[in-house]
Amino acid sequence: MFDKLMQQIRKWLQSPQEPSSETVTQEMLVRTHKQKQLFKSWIQQGTHNEVLKNIYTSFTLSKSGISGDIPMHVFSEGNNRHVIIHYMDVMGKNQFAFLQDYFRDRIMRIGYNLYLSDRQIINRISHLEVVDRHVLRPYVPAFNLQDKPEQLYGIISIVVHSANDRPMFLEIYSDTSHDNSLAPAFPFDELAEILFI
Repeated sequence: MFDKLMQQIRKWLQSPQEPSSETVTQEMLVRTHKQKQLFKSWIQQGTHNEVLKNIYTSFTLSKSGISGDIPMHVFSEGNNRHVIIHYMDVMGKNQFAFLQDYFRDRIMRIGYNLYLSDRQIINRISHLEVVDRHVLRPYVPAFNLQDKPEQLYGIISIVVHSANDRPMFLEIYSDTSHDNSLAPAFPFDELAEILFI
């Protein structure tokens, strides 16, 4: 089952093969004033606390092969570490956008700059796919460890995939480098604790 899921996710993440009947549009990801106000209320009312607690519990359990309340997958692929959180209707349509911006803000507090924030709209034959993405990189120059630049947790991407205006999954992944000119990346589990607790 995990292999089938990985195949499906890879299909979603691959650059689209563009037959003439499909179009791809790329634009900056900009939240409306109303979305920003709803996000602010979500934080001020503490609505995020319960969601984060459930995500952290599910994250911890998934590392032991146990399913939590929130369906997710945690895995490594080459230099990348991934957490994929699957959408459930009980979450509400705004939840992933709120989480995406919340995680972006948390990461920026620990020494990262927002490098890219974009939206890709893919008009496929059977559905409209939307991919919202924040990409964050460590500050440059970062502090040094043993005269090597620090990569912190690597380059971090927070991506929300939607189809026909319905969120599908939120993915957080870090791309670390094993280049000897850089200090080793910090553990991904540490980053998860920063984000989810």
